[in-house]
Amino acid sequence: MADAPRPLRVALFSPEWPPERAANGIVSYVAALREGLAARGVESRVVSSSVPPEARGPDVADLDDAAPEPPLARLRTRLLARARPDLAGSLCAARELEATLRTLHQSWPFDLFEVEESWGIGLRAARRAEFPTVVRLHGPWFLNGVANGARRGVAFAERDARERRLLAAAAAVSAPSHDVLERSRRHFRLALEPARVIPNPVRDVPPELRWAPQPEAPPRVLFVGRFDRHKGGDLAIDAFREIGAALPRAELLFVGPDRGFDDGRGRTFGLEEYLAERIPDPAVRSRVRRLGALPPGEVAALRGRASVVVVPSRYEVFAMTAMEALASGAPLVAARVGGLAERLRPGENALCFEAGDAGDLARRVREVLANPALAARIAAGGRRLFEQSCAPAAVAGEVQAFYGEVLARRRAPLRASARAPGSP
Repeated sequence: MADAPRPLRVALFSPEWPPERAANGIVSYVAALREGLAARGVESRVVSSSVPPEARGPDVADLDDAAPEPPLARLRTRLLARARPDLAGSLCAARELEATLRTLHQSWPFDLFEVEESWGIGLRAARRAEFPTVVRLHGPWFLNGVANGARRGVAFAERDARERRLLAAAAAVSAPSHDVLERSRRHFRLALEPARVIPNPVRDVPPELRWAPQPEAPPRVLFVGRFDRHKGGDLAIDAFREIGAALPRAELLFVGPDRGFDDGRGRTFGLEEYLAERIPDPAVRSRVRRLGALPPGEVAALRGRASVVVVPSRYEVFAMTAMEALASGAPLVAARVGGLAERLRPGENALCFEAGDAGDLARRVREVLANPALAARIAAGGRRLFEQSCAPAAVAGEVQAFYGEVLARRRAPLRASARAPGSP
């Protein structure tokens, strides 16, 4: 009797691991995708770096375990790092990733590798013949870098070029939104075929942590993200200046690290400095609770108690923070940008505001706070959107089908060659 075919095996790159310790959308994506794929019988391994001892195991490959560079190559890397630490780090990571995958493939022959586009880190791996590489568009630098105020120059162009080379070398591309896929095609002048738009999966939220109205509590506006230009933490603060003045009990819960806000005019603010300048009224400013980076479980608990969640990003490929709010069943107010504009239906599963307009954000938030029926309606609609489109089981089926098409496309030339006249 013939042996049963072995399950599909995929290797997935994650910039950090484990997910319980990382506030990173790509990490959350990988964790949710693995959950969905496992339920469908697909085996997966995570490839990451600086994995702590307690998270190590047979299903995690650590780039730090890659064989060191030869002495001359190490010297070149150190010299490059003095002038261009970003480029040196990306080149070193690309080498370690390729070496780690080569070792992993020898011990656990996987069928396909998926990696983000950042810095073209997967370029060396994509050029290997043993397995196809799928690039997942999580945030090309020409979009996310610009949204964060990155200056165009040599470093910007070099990163952009490396991401283009990776996309050109990849066997396939997947994206969480039509917006990022089409913008990437135009910007890089690449066909990017085969390609598929598949939403990011989001892990479900336990019923006890899901949103529940708390009419007696102070109105709580929740922002989760970095304090930088990209994620729009400045807009959340500017909007709260108006909200807090109109609603004396309202609070802004600000969750995330302080990366500095570039105002686009040559000045960079820290969070405390920005608060002092933008909310001069100490009574209002005292109701901005700066909570810093928190573990995912604590963030989920805050969503369950928030009156409204805001996502004021200047651009989003998909916005995991928004979809995590939908999974928790919390009312959402989000910027009308990128993948958010594709997924959200104003008045049905969220309210949307014009990107970059703090006044419009404040108006939409106050609309939710003043109308419990509206809050309940968009919260329920958001939860339905999550269940239909972003639950791991639903997304994993689309991903598995796409992987199957990529592998079939790769095998087709081999079958044609085997059928050619004169073939042995």
